[in-house]
Amino acid sequence: MISATETKRYHTESGVTVETSFDGEEFAVPAIQFELRSDRDDEVTV
Repeated sequence: MISATETKRYHTESGVTVETSFDGEEFAVPAIQFELRSDRDDEVTV
């Protein structure tokens, strides 16, 4: 569930997606989370 203070952004390039989210309430301090996903068959370095 996304809280009222959470912001999510997505960027996809060359088969790699980076999702960033900010949540000021879930953790004791404001935190930014990065989730990386690849749809590529070959290895990729980010």
